Amino acid sequence: VLVYKDGGPILSKEIMIGSSAVTEEIQRRMGVSFIEAEDLKVNGAISGNYPEDVAQIIQEKNKELVEEIKKVVSFYVAPGSAEQVNHCFITGGASQSEEFRKRIEDELVLPVNNILLLENISYANKAFIGQSAEYVNYCGAIATGLAMRKS
Repeated sequence: VLVYKDGGPILSKEIMIGSSAVTEEIQRRMGVSFIEAEDLKVNGAISGNYPEDVAQIIQEKNKELVEEIKKVVSFYVAPGSAEQVNHCFITGGASQSEEFRKRIEDELVLPVNNILLLENISYANKAFIGQSAEYVNYCGAIATGLAMRKS
């Protein structure tokens, strides 16, 4: 979680829960391989709907993640403080879920949007070997940030 003010970061906090925790929990509870669990998380069952167990796991882990985000925002915006958070941007695998985005928006009472990494970056069509540009747009924030650093 990064809090920006006047164009620069003023607070950085790492949250150790992400959508991989959902995959791992599906794998553990349902006794499937990591690949099968990831497929269930992303694609649901053959019918396109999530099995009830998978939906419950996703909801539980999303709740945990949102609670962690709320803690960071509450730390920054202490009671009686003049500081405010006006907007929230999200990235990563979970940011592809409209339900997740809406949950954050409802809990923080803030507008929440996805960071669109590739919106203002030029890249070759062959730049993402094995991944679509859409996937990189959601999940490539760390890699993009590292690639932009000077050595």
